[in-house]
Amino acid sequence: MFYFFLGSLYYNEQNFLDAQNYLEKGYRLFQKDYEMNKNSQTIEVITMGLMMLGEIKSNFGYPQNADSLFVCALENCNLISNEDPIKQDLIRSEIFKTRSKHLIRYDDIDKAIIALETKIKIDSVIQHNLPDSCSLPYAWAGRYELSR
Repeated sequence: MFYFFLGSLYYNEQNFLDAQNYLEKGYRLFQKDYEMNKNSQTIEVITMGLMMLGEIKSNFGYPQNADSLFVCALENCNLISNEDPIKQDLIRSEIFKTRSKHLIRYDDIDKAIIALETKIKIDSVIQHNLPDSCSLPYAWAGRYELSR
């Protein structure tokens, strides 16, 4: 967990080289843990780590590697416990948002539009399933990006 924590800190500080180093170390350890325990919380951390690594690879100029990491992160969402579908959808929404930025960076606009439309659909489902007193953070982020 410490490696992912450090990797996340470096990631947020835009120090992608150190972030990649720590996230990859954390990923390997969490992957071993998941193989032994099949814990839903572990796969959540792995999934978010893959998303961050995808963005890092995108920033370093490796679009195919980045896209593979985003696809893997989306596939991992299916392994997250079905007991909390809102959490699954929140993670999927964030992955589609990050992936769309990657696709825009590499001028794959058609796929970026599809990713953003998927994010909007997911956000709508989440908003529909939340109690009226809750508001989804970044609920309009997909629409804003799509309009740009």
